[in-house]
Amino acid sequence: MQLSPEEIDKEIARQSLLDFICYLNPDYEVNWHHRVICEHYERWAFGDIDRMMLFMPPQNGKSMIVSGYGPAWVLGRNPNGKFVSASYAKDLAETLNVNIQRIMDSPEYKELFPESRLYDRNIRNTAYGTYARNSTLFEVVGHSGRYFCAGRGGGISGQPMNYGNIDDLLKGREEAESPTIREKSWGWYNGDFYARSGKNAKILITATRWHEEDLPGKLLKISDEDPEADQWVVLSFPAIAQEPIAPYDPRKPGEALWPDRYPLSHLKKVRAASEYDWQSLYQQNPHNLQFSIFNVDKIKNLMVDPGGVDLSKCKLYAALDLSKGGNDFAALVTIAVLPDGRWLVWECDLSVDVQSKSISKLVESQQQYNYRTVWIEANSLEIAQSAWLKGQRSNFEIVLKQEQQKAGIAVPYIPVWHTKPKVDRIRSLESHFNNGQLCFREDWAKVYRELINQFRIFPDKNAHDDGCDSIELCIAGIQNHAEPSKWLPPDTSFAGATVYDGLY
Repeated sequence: MQLSPEEIDKEIARQSLLDFICYLNPDYEVNWHHRVICEHYERWAFGDIDRMMLFMPPQNGKSMIVSGYGPAWVLGRNPNGKFVSASYAKDLAETLNVNIQRIMDSPEYKELFPESRLYDRNIRNTAYGTYARNSTLFEVVGHSGRYFCAGRGGGISGQPMNYGNIDDLLKGREEAESPTIREKSWGWYNGDFYARSGKNAKILITATRWHEEDLPGKLLKISDEDPEADQWVVLSFPAIAQEPIAPYDPRKPGEALWPDRYPLSHLKKVRAASEYDWQSLYQQNPHNLQFSIFNVDKIKNLMVDPGGVDLSKCKLYAALDLSKGGNDFAALVTIAVLPDGRWLVWECDLSVDVQSKSISKLVESQQQYNYRTVWIEANSLEIAQSAWLKGQRSNFEIVLKQEQQKAGIAVPYIPVWHTKPKVDRIRSLESHFNNGQLCFREDWAKVYRELINQFRIFPDKNAHDDGCDSIELCIAGIQNHAEPSKWLPPDTSFAGATVYDGLY
């Protein structure tokens, strides 16, 4: 018998997860990554994948597929399937549970899978037998299929499982950076969740990679070290593609994941807000603070109360790293040499500024702080040191001189041409962190949060480090520089130059 077009569409929806989603939701917006996820989910549910992880930015459709339509589709094809699902909170897990029930209650679903039905009242004992339906557990009438959910740490004893689904076991940054919560999550996974799985059970973990030692991070490390351990198929979708690009990702480096919804211009704004959060939340590239140059816990006793600092008794210096254009930061840092000799990072302005804006900020800061010396990273001025020594000046310096004349001040600046790799120069600050010579304000989270985030991430080659670079430039100058002569007239610029190789 020849099938009608409608019956053909139904049969395709039964066989294909993505077609199933579109059949139930004709307005569903399909991007290429949804197709990749659905294809791998099918292999996980009924094929050759037993362990799978999915990492991607928020609001890109992951939970809708793996914790909504996916389980409903599996239970339609396999009404005897047994799901145990978990999230960081019981309320979230129950919300996902109820969403699956709504899908299975829809007329379209019932047409596709008439054998996979739920009891129509929220009670346990029914005329069909003992079938549960509530926000924690529902069972497929006439079959052994069931779906049970719990929050992280919740009891799941006695719940059989051949499909294990974990969707975001950590709530966010604060939980991810808590060793206690990470260890509790790890213990719960091994002692409770994993213990429910039989020899043929399949496990899917969907997560935002907040931390290198989160649950996925630990599991992947074990799989790398022990070939007998669970081996995972990993799907990772960074918001902006970067090398190395996975075989399933059709993008080129620099392209957005879902440009129709989140264009590159939007993603760059998100990145500018916090590089630290961007790398983990959007790029799935977490950083372990334990091995970072800057560790908040490590130096909390070295913080300085800004209310107790008398700037009139401090020597003030600055460094400026100009933006190279695009999404690159310009960094203007102010460092106060305290009476006891320590170097206190007083301010750090990190903005995506054009050079004219940086000049205005520098002149304003000079008026405010009366810097003894300002070091300017000269590599981006597009003028060689040899040309500068012959009297040639960059456009930046020409405009700076004009602005100084308007303000009636002189900025005692020194251009610096770097010859040593940036990573090596910034790493040289580590000893100053350790011994407390380089210190920070107690209210750093309010005054220069992004600077600290850059230190946390360093030395990631894909991340910004302009603030770190400026700190190093200023500290090196303080250690090596003889102050300019006091007789300089107020309408001229300090004329001096140095080549700095990063050694001090």
